[in-house]
Amino acid sequence: MNNIFYFYKKTSEDVENIKKFLYKTNVRAKEYRFYLDTNRDFINYENMKDLMLKEKGILIINSLHSIAYNKESVIKELNWFYSNKIEIIIAEMPSTWNFDNLNLNLKCVEAMIDIFNLLQSYSNFEFQNPDFTEGGRKKIRFPENWESLYELYEAKKITANEFQQQVGLKRATFFNLLSEYKQLNKLNVDTFEAFSNSIEQIVTC
Repeated sequence: MNNIFYFYKKTSEDVENIKKFLYKTNVRAKEYRFYLDTNRDFINYENMKDLMLKEKGILIINSLHSIAYNKESVIKELNWFYSNKIEIIIAEMPSTWNFDNLNLNLKCVEAMIDIFNLLQSYSNFEFQNPDFTEGGRKKIRFPENWESLYELYEAKKITANEFQQQVGLKRATFFNLLSEYKQLNKLNVDTFEAFSNSIEQIVTC
């Protein structure tokens, strides 16, 4: 039995492929951890990676779109897992389901890196995540310090103007993101509970 499974998804993703993987392999772990991000950012994903450096485990995602928004970021993320010797299972790609063999899993990751590096030379090859665009333009992502500043703002330790200045956004953009973030907070709680409950129902059987 593996020690830790890290499950990660975007709010817009379903978990059917992940559930299919769990049903077909019947693999289990001693501990299950769940991480969720909006379609605009990778804040929790990056925090999860920091933890995985200390407490190794296996990452389980739905697809490469879960962790990357274009072909350059695919290569970057796959290289991170390969260089740190951390297994990653991509549920929609059964070739990565080698959860009991680190070397074989890393060989699959290495092969994917080689393929994407090769495809980089083809200008007509695109790996664009539609969830990261609005009307053909790249969505503005929440700044890296957004979460910590939002907590200060909610605790009334900083004003909206101070918040805006520290994230360096134009006034209209800032208030649009602030409004969206408040709505997403509620959505994330509901989505996270549904996500974790659906997985736990399978792994505790």
